[in-house]
Amino acid sequence: AYCPAMRRFTDLPKRFRRDERGAFAVIFALLAIVLIATSGAVVDFTYTQTARSRAQTALDSAALALQARISTDDNATLKSKAQSILRERLNDTAITATVNTATVDTATGKLAFQASITVPTAFVQLVGIPSITAQLTSEVKRGSKDLEVSVALDTTGSMAGSKIDDLISA
Repeated sequence: AYCPAMRRFTDLPKRFRRDERGAFAVIFALLAIVLIATSGAVVDFTYTQTARSRAQTALDSAALALQARISTDDNATLKSKAQSILRERLNDTAITATVNTATVDTATGKLAFQASITVPTAFVQLVGIPSITAQLTSEVKRGSKDLEVSVALDTTGSMAGSKIDDLISA
């Protein structure tokens, strides 16, 4: 027995293969997913780089602030103080910043910190990357403990009168 409904059903795959209407919508949908994911990755990467730059500046500040204390404080104390400065200067509770090591060389006046930051992602977490981690390093070294100062006095005619006496008393 001939059934027209069954005939239409069996012709469906042939018609589906030949029909090109809506093909652009499928291609656009696939490309839109890729474009949105790429744009989201760019946003997350930019946020991570900005956070890394801010954290690097904060770690450099900590190293500069604590370099003068290398002869009085031990590594653990310096690391703890650097962690405090890093957290305070970064001032972002979403970012996890940790000072991992503090290395001191009192003979050369060198202080080095190594730290890491973990930045949460907003878009790439949808593909299974919940956060991005970056490593930081900061090193400072005292140039010289001995400082020599030279003073040159101008004794030409332009310093006539009480100017030379004022300079001496200053």
